[in-house]
Amino acid sequence: MKAVETFLQCLVREVHEEIGYFVKPDRIEHLVSYNGVDPDADSGTLRGEFFVVRNVPADGLLITEGCLFMAERDGLLGLDRLAPSAQFALSTFLKNDGASE
Repeated sequence: MKAVETFLQCLVREVHEEIGYFVKPDRIEHLVSYNGVDPDADSGTLRGEFFVVRNVPADGLLITEGCLFMAERDGLLGLDRLAPSAQFALSTFLKNDGASE
């Protein structure tokens, strides 16, 4: 039987696949869990885990899906290009510990 991948294992794998950067699991901070109505769909529920990785060097990243977008901290909540689940994670980050950096 194949082992089930944890959220953390998935994050490490996906980050490496999509930006060519390996993040050690001990550098990953759990931000918030979500279990409720899927904000990205018309119906259904979502169970998700949101994490933070700090100090990832932008130079040298190999973006394999989408494109790299960088924004100043003050303009983050005004981004309308983020999915509702990403808006939730971002507002949680800024509310919990983002202002203390």
